[in-house]
Amino acid sequence: MSGTRRQRTGLPTVTVLVPCYNYGRYLPRCVKSILSQDGVDVDVLVIDDASTDDSAEVAEQLANSDPRVRLMRHAINLGHIATYNEGISVLRGKYFALVSADDFLAPGSLSRAVDVLESDDGIAMVYGRVAICRHVDPDDCVHRERRSRIRAVTMDGTAWIEKICRLGWDPIASPEVVVRSEVQRRVGGYSAHLPHSADFEMWLRVATQGSIVQLVGPPQAYYRVHSASMARTTYGQKIADLRQRQAALESFFAAWSARPPESDEWHRAARRHLASVAISHACDIIVFGLPEDVDEYLAFVMSLGVEYTTLADWRRYRALRRDSGSRSARAAVRAGYVTARCHLRKWYHALGRPLERWL
Repeated sequence: MSGTRRQRTGLPTVTVLVPCYNYGRYLPRCVKSILSQDGVDVDVLVIDDASTDDSAEVAEQLANSDPRVRLMRHAINLGHIATYNEGISVLRGKYFALVSADDFLAPGSLSRAVDVLESDDGIAMVYGRVAICRHVDPDDCVHRERRSRIRAVTMDGTAWIEKICRLGWDPIASPEVVVRSEVQRRVGGYSAHLPHSADFEMWLRVATQGSIVQLVGPPQAYYRVHSASMARTTYGQKIADLRQRQAALESFFAAWSARPPESDEWHRAARRHLASVAISHACDIIVFGLPEDVDEYLAFVMSLGVEYTTLADWRRYRALRRDSGSRSARAAVRAGYVTARCHLRKWYHALGRPLERWL
């Protein structure tokens, strides 16, 4: 391990885990965004998961140039979940954040989150808006953002779980989250059987431990879009994403021992949303000629065990199949798609999450 801790400044300490695999080209910008945070004492832990590029060398240079940066190197590739959990096992800070090497933090984001956490010991987690970065120069993303006031919206953890289930999706990307470290230790690490949705299941577990605060306003972090990200490779097809989201829900509800009786209804609502998304995508496959199997999506819908024939997406699907892909049917489905996307944009904007990440 490289890097030696500096003397404490008296400020709240945030351990920021930076998992890295073949992202040496992105790593300096990520670490710079963490080290430049004001109002907190940052402890940056870079874990290189046996990268085959120059990631380890870049990380070592960063660790040697600033005592706040630690480096751990894997001799063999262990995968992202094992890397996350290794970082959690050596937490030093009072608070914890996980920022992948291809993402980066917005200026002042950690102090904004920590100020909220310091104000109330009952707050388990703070998150905010994450912005999409498609620019070659990531500073362009930061410069384009308008300055606005921050508003903190606090919800009881159980009420937040209900809201997420009824809305039907995870409003968090990951780099915009700061968790109280004692809460993180209490709920444990990321689930190995959920390689794509372990973060979703993690936020639900954290919400059982206290209040959740959403910071509404400018971005807390930037999520970088590029062709090599896992969301666009291993889990590029919608069906893989849907199955992982369902697995996260099933895992969470099965393990939530103190859940209220009404949570069964929330679980069904979340499953219905997954069914609606799957049926809508089945329509897209037919109309736009996507290279996927419609029957695979229908089998997924039926496996959810919820009433789906009353869904508007199902009615569109049935009309489309009756008309055998006629021009009028395709036009109707396209109209429905555009309308649904407009509604989702409004909801995602309210949640502070980029729509492009999941559609």
